[in-house]
Amino acid sequence: MVAFQMNGEPLSDSHGFPARLIVPGFFGLKSVKWLTEIAPVDRDFQGYWQQRGWTDRPMVQTMSRFDIPAPNSTRTTGRVRIGGVAFAGDRGISRIEVSLDEGATCTEVEQLTGSLSPYTWVIWTAKPTVDRPGEIRAVVRATDGGGQVQTAARQGTLPDGATGRHTVLLRFREPEALG
Repeated sequence: MVAFQMNGEPLSDSHGFPARLIVPGFFGLKSVKWLTEIAPVDRDFQGYWQQRGWTDRPMVQTMSRFDIPAPNSTRTTGRVRIGGVAFAGDRGISRIEVSLDEGATCTEVEQLTGSLSPYTWVIWTAKPTVDRPGEIRAVVRATDGGGQVQTAARQGTLPDGATGRHTVLLRFREPEALG
C-alpha cells in the first residue's frame, strides 16, 4: 500500500513525505519512507537494513504488556486491577492470559476492545484477588488470531523483532485497619 496522507493531511517529513510503503503485518523495516519512485527488479533486492543483518520477512511479533498498576507501586491485598495492551500485526489477538505465579498457572483476561480489526491493539484488563502481602512476579502472554502463543524466549530487536513475555514485580501490603 502506498500512503501519501495521514489523517487527511500530507505526510510530514518524519513520516516519509512525499510517500511511503505500508505492508500490513510487517514491522516498520518494510514500511519504506521518502518514496519518490517504484521500479520492478528481477531479483530479491536487499535494502539498507537487510544488508546489515535484519530479516527479509519482518513479521510483527506477538506482544503483550502491563500498563497498570504503575511500576514500583504498592497495592493493598484483595481485588486488584491490572491491565495493558496486546498486538500481533495483521493476525489479531484471540486470547490474553495473566499469571501471578511466574507462569506456573494462567488465567484468561477480559479483552476490552475485542476485535475491532486484526490491525488494532487490544486493550485488556483483569481483577485478580491477591490474598497475602508480599511480592508477586506477574507475567502476561497473548495468543494471535492463528492460535500461536507469544513466545517466552527473550530476543532483542535484531534481526526479527523483539520477543519475550512482559513480567512485572507487584508489591502488596495488608489494608490498614479502620479507626
